[in-house]
Amino acid sequence: MKTNEEITSIWEEVKRLGIQFDSHETDLYIPVNEQTKALVARWKFKSIATTFVSQIEPKTLWYDLPFAYVPAWEVKGSKGRYICKP
Repeated sequence: MKTNEEITSIWEEVKRLGIQFDSHETDLYIPVNEQTKALVARWKFKSIATTFVSQIEPKTLWYDLPFAYVPAWEVKGSKGRYICKP
């Protein structure tokens, strides 16, 4: 993949690159660093990315990427509706 190519599934890139992550339901959390800044800048949905300071020591800055944690989603029903797995 070209380094300036737009990303639609940031989850796939996080896995491919071995980036540390956490999640809550469908939200994907990744630490803010030079590698992830470049990754988020290429993400098609970067406008919905926010940051927060972890409450766990050391209190570091993380990205909150809504709806980006793909394993939490599954197709349900014949109409292709998406629901979050419990």
